[in-house]
Amino acid sequence: MMRTQREKIMQAQWAGKSYAALTEALGEPQMIMSVPGRSDHSTAKVYGILDEGSQCIDAFTVVTVTGEPVISHYFCR
Repeated sequence: MMRTQREKIMQAQWAGKSYAALTEALGEPQMIMSVPGRSDHSTAKVYGILDEGSQCIDAFTVVTVTGEPVISHYFCR
């Protein structure tokens, strides 16, 4: 699967879903990073290469707005 296709599919699958659902499906991320210039309510969760076909390093931006962290964006890196 090409990287752009995976990014579209994963964005459609995860955008707006809870971070709890993500960790249930994929486990804990390998790395958690703050997002420079953003509030403390926004982090990047990096999982590493989960898809051998696209060689994507799966990363998600997670935001907390109303108390529950939710997925804002998926990125193939």
